[in-house]
Amino acid sequence: MLGPGRLTLEPATGRIAVGADDRREGGETSGVSREDVALVAAAALDDAWTIRRTIDFNNGDLPIAQALGEA
Repeated sequence: MLGPGRLTLEPATGRIAVGADDRREGGETSGVSREDVALVAAAALDDAWTIRRTIDFNNGDLPIAQALGEA
C-alpha cells in the first residue's frame, strides 16, 4: 500500500524520502508531487519486495528505486 504525503502540483523530481513525515513550520507536510506518486506506483509494481508492505513517502533526496530498496 502506498501512503504518499500531501499531494502537490509540482513537477516530478524522481526522488523521495520513505517513511518521512517531513513537517514544515506550522505543521504542514512538505508533500509529494502527483507525478512522483505515479512513478513510485510504477516502481512498486515492478518490485516484489513491496508486496504486503505500506510505504509512506514524501518528496526527498533519494532516487525512487534506491529509496524503495532501503525502506
